[in-house]
Amino acid sequence: AFDVDAANRVLIGRALVYGAGVGRFGKPQFFLGALEREEWRGGVRVLVAGREYARDLSAAPAASRGDTVYVRLESLRRWLWERAEAWQGKRSEGALKAALDAHGFADDPRGAIDRMTRAEAETLILHELGECAAGRELGPDWERMLGGLTRRRAELFVRAVRDHLADCLVTLPTLLERDAAASLHFWCANLHGMREALFPRIAIAYARWRDGDGGDALRAAIDEGAAHWRRVAADVLALHAAGAGDRTAEEAIEALASAPGTAL
Repeated sequence: AFDVDAANRVLIGRALVYGAGVGRFGKPQFFLGALEREEWRGGVRVLVAGREYARDLSAAPAASRGDTVYVRLESLRRWLWERAEAWQGKRSEGALKAALDAHGFADDPRGAIDRMTRAEAETLILHELGECAAGRELGPDWERMLGGLTRRRAELFVRAVRDHLADCLVTLPTLLERDAAASLHFWCANLHGMREALFPRIAIAYARWRDGDGGDALRAAIDEGAAHWRRVAADVLALHAAGAGDRTAEEAIEALASAPGTAL
C-alpha cells in the first residue's frame, strides 16, 4: 500500500496518480486521482491531482514523501469551501476575510474558490518544497523520531517546528518576493493552534505588513525564524537522542514546547 513509486510507474502513463503515507498520530493516508500535471522544481517532482476516485477520510490537500510532492486540487477546493462557509457564519474581520476579498468572494463565490484553489495550490507546493528543504537539513533522524512519537502534544509540537522551518526557508520568502498578497493573507488565516502559539512574532509582522511597512517586519521575522527553528529542531533531536526515544524523552520534548525561548 505504501509502495507509491511502483504504483505510479504504472499509473502516471495512464494519467492517474497515487499517493500514500502515514499522517498525524500514525493514521495511514492514501488517494487515487486523475493526474492534472507533473513538473519538476529544483530536483523535486511535483504531481498535481484533480478529480479523486478513492481516498481516506482525512483528505490532506498536500503532502511530500522523499523528493516527491503531491497536491490534491479536489481536496484543496473542498477545504477552501469549508473555510469560506465557516467564515460566512461569523463574517469576522481578519486575514481570512482579506484573502476572500482579494479573490472577489462576495460577488462571485464559486469563481473566487476556483481562483483560490489555483493560487493556494502554488502555496502548498511552496510549503512542501520547504518541507523537502527542511528534511535535507534535519536528516533521517527526524523522520525516525516523528514516526516513533506516541504522545499527542509532542507530535503536534514537532510537526509545528518543522512547518515553521519549512515556511521560513521557502514559503514565506517566496510569497513576499512575489508580492502574493492574497496568499500571504491566507497563510496567516491558517496560523492557529500550536503553530500560532509558537510564532507570535509572525502575526505581529503580518499586521505591520497590512499597515503598509513594505514587508520589512515580515522579512526580519522570516530571517530570524529560519535560524530559530533550526535551533529548536536541533534541541528536539538532542532530547530524543538522549532519552533513546523513551517516554521520558517525549515528556522532555513536550516540556520544550512551553519552555522560555522556544516561542518566537
